[in-house]
Amino acid sequence: MNQISSSGRLPWKVQQILLLLAAHSTSSSPYLPNTPSAPTLTFTTKVYHPNISSGPTSANPANTPGTTTPTPAEAGVMCLGILKAEEWKPSTKIAAVLGFARQLLKEPNPDDAVEVRIAEELRRDRAAWEKEARDWTKRYAMKK
Repeated sequence: MNQISSSGRLPWKVQQILLLLAAHSTSSSPYLPNTPSAPTLTFTTKVYHPNISSGPTSANPANTPGTTTPTPAEAGVMCLGILKAEEWKPSTKIAAVLGFARQLLKEPNPDDAVEVRIAEELRRDRAAWEKEARDWTKRYAMKK
């Protein structure tokens, strides 16, 4: 379990937030058992973000692929470009992956969203998106 904490330029204007992140990787091929596949980054802290899955929705309760831009089956999975199969390189260091994850938290990419509704809100009304992100942060990520 890794921690990403920030008091920087996130839309969540709080003293400090703590997001718990699990990284998991397996071998990518039975023929190359020592070659790791891209890790899956899963936030155990709920995050209101277009590039992080919120889990099944009423519009797509089974998370059927293609119903929304590819939605992972479980909540908290981050859609990060360097982790896509066609982009992944086994030589990539976990520190670089975490750096990209942190940058994506700061600068969401609505064009590569896993949560289409949240991406549309971000494009249409950033202030409303930031307010909802702050509300989720207060509810799920602030130390109590």
